[in-house]
Amino acid sequence: MMKRILTFLACLIGICLAEEGVKHPWYMEFRGNNVFSNFQIEEQIDIPDEFGQLDTTKQDFLMRLSIENLKALYYSRGYFSLEMSLDIRREHISQDSVQRGYIILINEGERYRFGGTKIIVPDTNALEIKTTSLETSKDNYYSQDDISKDMQTIVDVYRQEGFLHTQVSSVEMLDTVNKKIYVEMNVRPGAKVIMGNIRSTTARVQDRGN
Repeated sequence: MMKRILTFLACLIGICLAEEGVKHPWYMEFRGNNVFSNFQIEEQIDIPDEFGQLDTTKQDFLMRLSIENLKALYYSRGYFSLEMSLDIRREHISQDSVQRGYIILINEGERYRFGGTKIIVPDTNALEIKTTSLETSKDNYYSQDDISKDMQTIVDVYRQEGFLHTQVSSVEMLDTVNKKIYVEMNVRPGAKVIMGNIRSTTARVQDRGN
C-alpha cells in the first residue's frame, strides 16, 4: 500500500517537471545495517527517479514516507526492537549549490522468536490439530511466511473434513521482555458441506421427423 502511494505521488509530481538537470542534488547513506545490504534497502525504500527535481520540502516528505517501507521490511523478519532515525544534512558543494544528505541511522536490535501458538475455534466445530507441528510453535525466528504456512495448514485440515469455507486469521502478541511472539490462530470453519451420492440420468429425445 505504501509503495502505491509513493508511486502515485511520483507520477503526479513527474507530470509537472521539465526535463532538465538535477535541481536539488542529494545523496543517501545507511549506517548500522547488518541484516540487509545497501542494495536491498534501496530497493525497499524505492525512491522515485524524479526525486532530484523536487523541491526540498517534498524531498523530505517522500524520504520520511519511504522510511516506513524500510521499517516494514525489518518488522517482517522479527526485528521489533528496531530503532531507526533520519538525519537530514545540508552541504554546500559550490557557492550557489547545496546538496541534501539523507543519513539513515539503523539500530537493528535483537531478532524475536516465536513463543508458541494457540488455536481458537468454536467448540462445536473444533478439530484436533497438534500445535507442536506448526512452524509458529517451534523456537524459530519470527517470519510472516511461517504464519502464512500455518494458516494454510489449518485451512487444509478443516477442508479435508468438509469445512470448505474455512477462514483463518492471526493475532500476534509481543513479549518485549523475552523477545518472543505468541500467535493466536482464529478459525472460522463455517458450515460443513456434505457431499452425497449424485445420480444422474439422461433421456434421448426421439427425432419427430422419423
